[in-house]
Amino acid sequence: MENTDLDIQSPKKIKRIDIHYVSHEIQHLFHVEKGYLYTVKELFLRPGKTVRTYIFEDRDKLVKPVVFLIFSSVIFTLILHLFHIEFTFFGTIKGRAEGINNWLNSQFGYTNLILTLFIGLWIKLFFYKRNYNLFEIVVLLCYAMGEGILIFGIFLIPDSIFPNPYLNNVSTLFYLTYSIWAIGQFFGEKKFVNYLLAIVSFLGGLLSFKILLELFNML
Repeated sequence: MENTDLDIQSPKKIKRIDIHYVSHEIQHLFHVEKGYLYTVKELFLRPGKTVRTYIFEDRDKLVKPVVFLIFSSVIFTLILHLFHIEFTFFGTIKGRAEGINNWLNSQFGYTNLILTLFIGLWIKLFFYKRNYNLFEIVVLLCYAMGEGILIFGIFLIPDSIFPNPYLNNVSTLFYLTYSIWAIGQFFGEKKFVNYLLAIVSFLGGLLSFKILLELFNML
C-alpha cells in the first residue's frame, strides 16, 4: 500500500542549550552587539547630532530607532517592577477610556510609539519650513523618548528608596528637559527658538493625546 503520509524529516542538528547559547541570546536581546550601550552614550552626550548622523550619513552604529524605544521602555518597566514603583502616563481615567488607559499604562513601549506620532505631527507643524518628513521626525522622537524614558527610570530609583514628592517631580523634569533638549538640538543647537518650539510641540502632543482620551470618554 502506498504511504500517503508526509515523510517525517529527521530533525536538523542544532547547538545544545548551554552557557554559551544563553550568553549569545542575552547579548542578542540587549542588542549589545548592535551598539545599544553606544547608542545610549551618544544620545546622552549629543542627541541632535547623533540622530542627524543616523538619518543622513551612517545607520550602522546605532540600534534601530523603534527597537531602541521599545527596549528602553522594557528596561523602564523592569525598573518599575523591581523597585515597586507605581507610574501612570495620564493618571487615572474612569469611564469608556479606562480600559484604553490601563492598557497604555501597562504597555509603555507601544504607548511611547503612539505618542511619537502625536508629538511628531506638532513638530511637523511648527518646523514646517525644515525639510524633514514625518518618518524622519518619528525617528528623532524614538531616540529622544527612548533615552528620556531610560533617564526617567534611573531617576525614579532613589525616589523608590527615599520616597519624596520632590524627587518624583525632579524625575519628570529631567525626562521633559532631555526630550525637549534633544528635539531642539536636532533642528539647530544654536537657535533658542528651536527649544521653545520643541517645548510647545512636545507638550502639545501629550496634551492632544490626553484630550483625545477624554473625548472618547464623552462619546
